[in-house]
Amino acid sequence: MMTKWLRRAWRQWTVSQSTVIVGSAVLFAVAQNLAFWAQAWALLTPNSGREWLFLASMAVFLVAALTFIFGCVLWRFSTKLVLTVFLLASAGTNYFALSYGIYMDKSMVANVFETTGYEALTLFTPKFALWMTLFGVLPSLLVWRLRIVHPGKLWQRGLKRLALILGSALLVLAVSLPIYQDYASFIRNNKQIVKLLTPSSYINGVIGQTKQIMAKSRPLVRIGEDARRIPVAVDEVRKKSLLILVVGETSRAQSFSLNGYERETNPRLQQQPDLINFRDVSSCGTATAVSLPCMFSNMPRREYAGSTAEHQENLVDVLQRAGINLFWRENDSGCKGVCARIPTQEVSSYVKRASIGEGLFDDELMLQDLEAYIDQQTDDTVIVLNTNGSHGPAYYQRYKETMAQFKESCRTNQIQDCSRQSLVNVYDNTILHVDLVLDQTIALLKKYQTEFDTAMLYLSDHGESLGESGMYLHGTPYAIAPKEQTQVPMMLWTSPGFLPSRQINAECVREKAQNDTFSQDYLFHSMLRLMRVETTQYNAKLDLFNGCDQGPV
Repeated sequence: MMTKWLRRAWRQWTVSQSTVIVGSAVLFAVAQNLAFWAQAWALLTPNSGREWLFLASMAVFLVAALTFIFGCVLWRFSTKLVLTVFLLASAGTNYFALSYGIYMDKSMVANVFETTGYEALTLFTPKFALWMTLFGVLPSLLVWRLRIVHPGKLWQRGLKRLALILGSALLVLAVSLPIYQDYASFIRNNKQIVKLLTPSSYINGVIGQTKQIMAKSRPLVRIGEDARRIPVAVDEVRKKSLLILVVGETSRAQSFSLNGYERETNPRLQQQPDLINFRDVSSCGTATAVSLPCMFSNMPRREYAGSTAEHQENLVDVLQRAGINLFWRENDSGCKGVCARIPTQEVSSYVKRASIGEGLFDDELMLQDLEAYIDQQTDDTVIVLNTNGSHGPAYYQRYKETMAQFKESCRTNQIQDCSRQSLVNVYDNTILHVDLVLDQTIALLKKYQTEFDTAMLYLSDHGESLGESGMYLHGTPYAIAPKEQTQVPMMLWTSPGFLPSRQINAECVREKAQNDTFSQDYLFHSMLRLMRVETTQYNAKLDLFNGCDQGPV
């Protein structure tokens, strides 16, 4: 009996192309846009007849708009393949939007393209597999069981298709124009909700990312060609400079006790009297693919364009041109092109497999054998350490369990299933580990204070949401991103002679760091000042130390 029922259910259905188009539009409007409807319902909470009418009109609008889209892209030999891609992509998009509050835009598409195999594996959970099976795989299998017929002559089919496309376009206008003010107000006040619509969200994202990738073929634009180190004065005794720039990953400012967080997450750094902590710093983006190249570029956030940055030199190129030794150590998902033209070393190239813990490299290993490199340097040197910091969702893999100070932590990558407290606990443990790595970096620099003027500058790429307002992880469009994703920690440690040798008053900087507002836009110009590099690219208004000048020592 069951076998007979299964055979009937699995029989091949004969349908027309027009039926497939309209049926797909209804299916996508209902089942493949659940994240959009959940957000729309939360924003509208209809109580009046007008609000219910607007909600109903949106449903008709969405079906008509999808009919228009599918009418344009579903043709005789492409229908099944295109629908399969749309079903799988929409299922994944809805899962991450509903589970983590992630919006699919160009930046998120870039993240998808640049995600490592291990990062992808941490997101693959039983719940994700079940969701993809129900909303992606099974509907795709049903599509391939369809026998799609195309009745009529070619010109008749063409007219029918044209009528379907024009009819759906007219229906879009018919349901939206009479209550245009409702649509205008809703979209104007909730601009980012359209990024939850599938398949348009990821289609636009892929188009935008494709344009950016195509821009890579453009010739490299050189900047700071006049860069040079400020010459030594006649009566000046100048030490070599050694600066370690530590790039944080997913560490948010709100979870640092240095910024007033009630938990002691920076016990070691708080014992460093020469540390200057910048309390109010905003990121350039909410994802590494944006923030990392942006913070190293000479473009401020409001003018930043990834397509421009990809074929233009950045901070490390300018420093190298000025004659400074550059060295990049990589322990994250890549430098996003920033380190393409300087010496670079992956942690995996020198760490034995026995040293790897739970699928990743401990950030402490970035300091391994670094002294051997420093000992060989006879000139000013900048070392960049690109850490994996607090990257989620597998936060528990970012530190040794023996270091876990906050117990009952979330030890799974299905963080939406963890209690709020256990999620905060596991994340705070990652900040404790960041504190340890930075403290060890300072200890290393202190060994070279006699030979070098030494400094450490730490700046995280972006923050992280831990369930606040139902949002998790990061990557939310900047315009609506919460402060948890945009406020980042930044701090500077220097040896006693470092700032005075730059004619910078340390107490003035300390006061500015507590009271002023900064952003990642300041990194480019502040690093030029710290490494005593002159160039027309330098903008004093975006220098952390501007206004803190003192006379020569």
